[in-house]
Order: sequence, then C-alpha cells, then structure tokens
Amino acid sequence: MIKPTAIQLVTRGSKLALWQAHMAELAISRTGVLAHVYVKKSLADHQPNTQLKDLAVEQGVKSSFVGTLERELINGHADMAVHSLKDLPTTLPRGLGLVGYLARHSPYDVCLVKKTVRKSIPPVLSHQTVKQFSSLTFATSSLRRQAFLMPHIPQVSFQDIRGNIESRLRKALENKSLDGLILSHASLARLKDDPITSQYLQSFHMSQVDCHLLVPSPGQGVIALEMNVDHQLWPKMTTVSCHLTEFCCSLEREIVGALGGHCLMPIGCYVNAHYYPTPELTILLAIASPSGSHRILWQTKTRVALSQVYDMSKRATLFLALKRDAYQYVLDQKGEKIYMSLNRPFPNKP
Repeated sequence: MIKPTAIQLVTRGSKLALWQAHMAELAISRTGVLAHVYVKKSLADHQPNTQLKDLAVEQGVKSSFVGTLERELINGHADMAVHSLKDLPTTLPRGLGLVGYLARHSPYDVCLVKKTVRKSIPPVLSHQTVKQFSSLTFATSSLRRQAFLMPHIPQVSFQDIRGNIESRLRKALENKSLDGLILSHASLARLKDDPITSQYLQSFHMSQVDCHLLVPSPGQGVIALEMNVDHQLWPKMTTVSCHLTEFCCSLEREIVGALGGHCLMPIGCYVNAHYYPTPELTILLAIASPSGSHRILWQTKTRVALSQVYDMSKRATLFLALKRDAYQYVLDQKGEKIYMSLNRPFPNKP
C-alpha cells in the first residue's frame, strides 16, 4: 500500500484560524494528500495592545499576521499557509501564489448591538434603517467600516479594538462606553458552534449590513491557500479551488490592486456572478476619505462568457477592461482628492 503524501499547513492560533485550517485540511484530504496543521504566532499576536495601523508603520503595509505565515513558506518550514483572503495584500512575495480558494461564505459585515442598548434592531441595515444607530459607539479597527458608515449614521463614533473574535466580543461587553461592534458575518458563522462565542453572542442583536452601504473587503468570506508556485504539489492543490469563488475574488483583488488599495485603506470591492438566466457579473467598488465625507461608489453589470472564466488569456482581457473602467470612474469622480486625504499618490492607469 502506497503511503499518502503529507504536507505541513501553517496557520495562526485563534479559534477562527484553526477552524479555517481544518476546513483546508478537509478539502486537501479529498485529493489524497494528508495535511498536518501547526500554529505560528505573529508579531501582532505578541503585541495584542498595539493597534494594527501602528504595526503597519513598523512592518510596512503588509499585515504582520500574513507576513509571519509567508516567511514559513519562504523558509521552507511549511508547504501551505491558510489565510482569510481579505487580509492578504493584492501583491504577494515573489515565488508565492494563491493555489486554492475555498467556496465563499457570507461576504457581508454585521453590526452587533448590545441588548441592553436596544430592544431590537432591523435584520438588515440599509441606507434608511442604519440611521436608527444614531449616536451609538461601535468597536472596529477597520478604516473601511468607519469611513463607509460614518456619513450615514448621525453622531456615530468608533473605538479601535484588537484581538480574536472571542476577545472582541468580551471586550465589547465589558466596555460600558461601547454600544456594539462590527465584524464579518463569515467569522461569526464559522464559530457559531463554539460555546464561548455563542454565549457572548446571546448578549447582542445582529444586523447584516447591505453591501451597497458597506461594500465588503476584496475576498471577504473566503479561505485562501498560499504556496510556493514551484511546489511539486501545486498542480494537485489547484483542484481544491471553487472556480466561481476564485474568478470573482481574483477580479476583486485586481481592481483594488489597480487602484493601489490595501487592507488598511477605506476601499471595498465585491463581485457577484450570476449564471441564470444569462451569465452576468455585478461589481461594486467603493473608496472613501478617512472621514467618509468624500465617497465614490461604482456599480456595473457586464455579461461574461464561460470561456472568460476558464481561458486565462480571455480572462486577462476582460479583467483589464474592467480595471480601466473602474479607474476612469474613480478619476472622473475626483478620486485624487481621496488619495490626497490618505496621503497616497493617485495610481497610474492600468
């Protein structure tokens, strides 16, 4: 009997990261390859009280969480790293690539409000219903969430928060100055069976935020698998990908990359594909100044042929046209002012 091939899978140590790693392990096992999961702590894990924006100054724009796992790949200690795709920069280190995109869970954000603050809240937050959160204080370290919501909620305020999902929920409950917090829907769905997380969630109402109001981060809700592109198992590992998720998220990342975006900018992009009655893409792109006073929202629909999904040459042509359309729209809407407010140069045309 031939012994199955085994690979080393590196992840962070939070409950959410381990849940995602085990989902990757399960997907990989279907290829006949065994995956052994091990944990690597990052600088951010060792400095839990330091804000992410300050860590970014020290470590460069790249997330310190991501960089720690990528060094394990580069140094040959791990065969594959498991990430939340939304945390990955649009440009990866030379020699590394995304070999797998597991099927997308919910791409949405959710607002959690303490039950002691409100007796009830609407199940979905739109431009109209979100005004009910006037004068509340939410915990989030995401500039995207702050900038996109600030113009729509009168007198809203935000406080930074760090930590894994469980610790954020606990901190929000313990902090009397906080009325709630904002998290990704996918992260809570993945931890719904964790007893501690479930117990904390019983103290909150939850509303899903409409994606036109709060456009998700590119890749939000997706587990991504990163490897060295010359790894001998690369061809086999590509078979674990969900093709539709890979296509949509690749376009999200390329559009944001063409605009010079990264995870510490108030920028979001969400691509949704519909195959019936006709193959069509719906694209949402938003970018804002830090205060949210200047916000640009680009929405478009385009027909797509299956050959543009699977033929890389035709896909590249489609992606380039859409990136140029997005770029031109942001430029026409005086997007340079937003980049000035972010102290960033306006990117060159793709």
